[in-house]
Amino acid sequence: MTDIFAYDPGEFIGRRAADFMKPELRPFFDSEYLESLKQHGHYEGISSYFTKGGRKIYLDYRSTLVRPEDGEPYISGISRDVTERVAADRALREREERIRAIFDASPNPMVVYDMEGNVQFLNPAFTEVFGWSLDELRGKRIPFVPEEQRQKTVETIRELYESGAPVTLETRRSTRDGRILDILISAALIRGAGGNPAGMVVNLTDLTEKRKLEAALLQAQKMEAIGALA
Repeated sequence: MTDIFAYDPGEFIGRRAADFMKPELRPFFDSEYLESLKQHGHYEGISSYFTKGGRKIYLDYRSTLVRPEDGEPYISGISRDVTERVAADRALREREERIRAIFDASPNPMVVYDMEGNVQFLNPAFTEVFGWSLDELRGKRIPFVPEEQRQKTVETIRELYESGAPVTLETRRSTRDGRILDILISAALIRGAGGNPAGMVVNLTDLTEKRKLEAALLQAQKMEAIGALA
């Protein structure tokens, strides 16, 4: 306790644990912590405290209400400093939120797959273009690869996992309502612990309208050539 809080032992005597908490949390020490101890005889959790120098720390604690046959009841507690773990968890959550914001803001459909090709996450743009929602596809494979595109798709995925370098593929994919779209796929590995592959993230660009415009332009150029020849 003295090492963590940087107080001398004598400075703890006669003080309540709530004295080392944020002022707005102190009322809960009585209403939540002590009342629960009285009712159930034990309490556990993670709370924030301040050291003598004002540094904020987090302690994971377990408390037990001891009722001796002789003498007054008292609270026996043990805790450990989990400040680094809490900070790491918070940083991870913030990173996940930033990544989710990027996915949600992307105008292109994006999908995160696990190593078995099952969906872990997809963004709103995917639902808008292809029709399936995350709730429908989470943990499943997306049934949108036309039969004639399966072999090429398998080869591209194998190339991605073997080389580790991002890959691109012009292909076709079907929507939930049966429409066939021209798609440019860009895929990259997701690496887990030890740098080992843990899945892949795929960006899908809908080229359908672009292909229609290109076809219309080509037809117009052909007609212009025919007109010039005539």
